[in-house]
Amino acid sequence: MSRKRELSTSADDNLKAYFNQIKKAKLLTFEEELELSRRIQAGEEEARSRLIESNLRLVVRIAKNYLNEEEPMQKALKFILQNFHKQIQIKDLRKVTNMSTSSFCTSFKNTYRMTFKDYLLNVRIGYACKLLTDSSQNISRAAYLSGFENLSNFNRQFKKIKGITPSQFLTEVESIEQ
Repeated sequence: MSRKRELSTSADDNLKAYFNQIKKAKLLTFEEELELSRRIQAGEEEARSRLIESNLRLVVRIAKNYLNEEEPMQKALKFILQNFHKQIQIKDLRKVTNMSTSSFCTSFKNTYRMTFKDYLLNVRIGYACKLLTDSSQNISRAAYLSGFENLSNFNRQFKKIKGITPSQFLTEVESIEQ
């Protein structure tokens, strides 16, 4: 078999593995995503949050199952998930991945479809939501444990990602639990 054909077959196998991971993730179907998109256009913030959360779960599942643990982006993901509650800078990830800043930023965005900063914010806000729903943590404590040093920044980022304030989120959680 020629080298070109081997590379083509390898790429096909990788693509099949990628789509198998999407199927295994059992996330939103195309129709569900389309419906959420319509609801988002109609101004429903809950639909926007659900779509973002689904996409984030998809990214994490594919990254965990599809990438080799020795690949730089897998190392970066592992570092982020272990240290998101601390101050993380690109230089820390450059050391872990042994890449230049521009190479790291490009590879990260190509792999996870968002910048490192956006990914870190989504992880932190997701963890804050978990703390707020699973325990009796107050908002400022959840913000601090999630890696935010400033409560007003946490509130601003939370609203940007979830579409509601942390207080509104808590109110919604409490209404669902009753």
